Amino acid sequence: MYEGKEYDYVFSVDIEEGRPELKLPYNVADDPWHVAQQFIHQHELSQAYLEQVANFIISNTAGVTLGSAAPTYSDPFTGGGRYVPGGGAGVQQPTAGGDPFTGGSRHIPASSVPMETTPAPHRNIYFPKTSYITFDTANLQQIIGKLTELNESIANEYKLEQSDISQLKLMVEKLNDANSSPTLDQVKILQKALKWPQDQVFPVLDILRLCIRNQFVNKCFCNKQDGAAFISYIQQITSINCKTANKMLVFRTLCNAFQCDTGSNLLKNSREEITTLLMDCKSIKNKNLQIALSSVLLNYAVQQHSEQNAEAKFELLSAVETVLEVEQEDEANFRLVVALGTLTHNDHDSKSLAKSLEIAQTINRLQSKTSVQKLIDSAKGLLQILQ
Repeated sequence: MYEGKEYDYVFSVDIEEGRPELKLPYNVADDPWHVAQQFIHQHELSQAYLEQVANFIISNTAGVTLGSAAPTYSDPFTGGGRYVPGGGAGVQQPTAGGDPFTGGSRHIPASSVPMETTPAPHRNIYFPKTSYITFDTANLQQIIGKLTELNESIANEYKLEQSDISQLKLMVEKLNDANSSPTLDQVKILQKALKWPQDQVFPVLDILRLCIRNQFVNKCFCNKQDGAAFISYIQQITSINCKTANKMLVFRTLCNAFQCDTGSNLLKNSREEITTLLMDCKSIKNKNLQIALSSVLLNYAVQQHSEQNAEAKFELLSAVETVLEVEQEDEANFRLVVALGTLTHNDHDSKSLAKSLEIAQTINRLQSKTSVQKLIDSAKGLLQILQ
């Protein structure tokens, strides 16, 4: 909380001895360079500090700077204030972080730092993106609470024992424990729960989303022998009549599956099937689904960036352009622009393909309709590539 407004981060910056700390509020959906510039103007600091402040924000919000903000949606099944599929406690403020000017706990101004009055030139900080987008936050207590509630009405064939639910909870809790790993028995409990009816399976999908980031769990679902069945399940659970929450959670699960080599390889080999699923959902007016969908396409762009696969890049460029033609939420549009920038960056053939699809016209229209600075800036960067 800062000046009556909620932020994902509020950094304390100690400028000099005897001067009160300055507060640097930041939301993960913001452009770090734009926030840094505002901070400098507000406190009348030297323009020379721009890059240091921006890099401080980026380094202390690593992994979430593409806008994975705390969820603000309502539970479509139970209403606000209860379990939200795919939701979490939001982004946690870092427990430690250096002064953006010195990297230490206190800034001591250097008299040799020149004052600058000319604004820094526009720079592309968005692409090529080289790391996968993941959806990591969760409120495990709420997920398990909803799972327990729904389990009461599940047919006996797939009903879980209380000990089973405890094992699922333990599996998620131990994901970040280097000395512990999920067991095969725990994975089998998860696989059993995934057979729940489509209108009740959403908390199980949320657990899958979290667990598939683990190498062992990822291999259990995405290995060569079982991968086809997993893709078939994904297709089934995202069919036209399925709940939007299921589709959103599946797309988040796919994003997280990229994180391990086994999952990444399966998704590479299943690109056409997954792209078809995404295209079928492109017109659904749901902010969180749109962001998850665009993130899958962005992860495919990251995967293909260093590949020499013209066919795959053309299909992805075409898919991204098709989604951009449909009115999307600003954060989703931003991720799609980053996907295009990643695919075309330093790639003459992809640039030519993008020109043949007249993507520049789409980006110009998009740029004229938005007031989100990072979307405007990334669009400018893409248009420069496509010149």
